[in-house]
Amino acid sequence: MAYLFLKAGLIVLDASQNGSGGDYGYMAFAFFAGLNVDKFVGKIEDVGMAIFGIEKSRTARSGDNSDQK
Repeated sequence: MAYLFLKAGLIVLDASQNGSGGDYGYMAFAFFAGLNVDKFVGKIEDVGMAIFGIEKSRTARSGDNSDQK
C-alpha cells in the first residue's frame, strides 16, 4: 500500500516533481473506499442529498436508524 501512495504522489519524500502518477491515485482511493463501503456510500449519498436534493437509499436509511439506537 505504501508503494501505491508513493507512486501516486500522495506521500512525498523529495521536492522534485514527477508527473507520472498514472492510475495509482485511483487505486489508493479505491483501497480506502473498499475499507468501509457502507460509510463511503453513505457519505456519497449525503453529498448527493446536499447538492441534488435526492433521498437516501433504503440501506442508508436503515443504517441511520441502527446508529441512533
